[in-house]
Amino acid sequence: NIGYIAESATCLLDRLLELNLVPYTDIVEFESKSFFSPISERIRNTFSGNICCPRKIGSFQLFLHGFVGADTFFKKYPLPGYQSSNILKISSGHKIWSDEHVFKKFKVQVEKLIILDFIIRNTDRGLDNWMLKLESNNSEEPEIIAKAIDNGLSFPWKHPNEWRSFPYGWLYLPLQFLGMPFSEETRHHFLQFLTSVTWWKNAIDSLHEIFARDPDFTESLFEKQMQVLKGQAWNAVQTLKNS
Repeated sequence: NIGYIAESATCLLDRLLELNLVPYTDIVEFESKSFFSPISERIRNTFSGNICCPRKIGSFQLFLHGFVGADTFFKKYPLPGYQSSNILKISSGHKIWSDEHVFKKFKVQVEKLIILDFIIRNTDRGLDNWMLKLESNNSEEPEIIAKAIDNGLSFPWKHPNEWRSFPYGWLYLPLQFLGMPFSEETRHHFLQFLTSVTWWKNAIDSLHEIFARDPDFTESLFEKQMQVLKGQAWNAVQTLKNS
């Protein structure tokens, strides 16, 4: 039950890696009459005249205006070769993808999302929890912006015992899109951070500060989570070093 911690921790790692994929997310305390509280506490509050509402801690994420789920976006702007459960034939692609700069910029964003998900060992990146938005105006070329939400099933303390059938929604992208090597831009971007001892010390210290806010925090569990994180990052580094 540390999904709210994982949400905030993913946002922190996103900022430390300078990805700008995860909307700002923080841990906050909420107060509401609609929250559940034990009947004994409600009776006590009634007799004492205490009108305070129950308080609960949780994650709070900024809303993404104008964004839609990736599946919805690709139905409107299908990639060449894209096929979803609601599209019986493989699409020839929307005209926006004929612009090489648009395609290249979007591919870099997806590459960064893939590596982020791999490092944090995210087990639930469905097509509905990474979101896209087409931004365009008359003076500039269009740009497709990607954002990653719903990161609560990240930072496990061990690898899952069995394979989940829906871990990464981006795996459904066409092979001609996913089957290419990581771009030089992506490789340089991650390697400058993931091979830095100073960066890692700052990252672990910052993550420790967030995870320690959970009432049930233990050092042993946190160490196991960081072992998974660092192991995933090591594998990513070996891949990124190979052009």
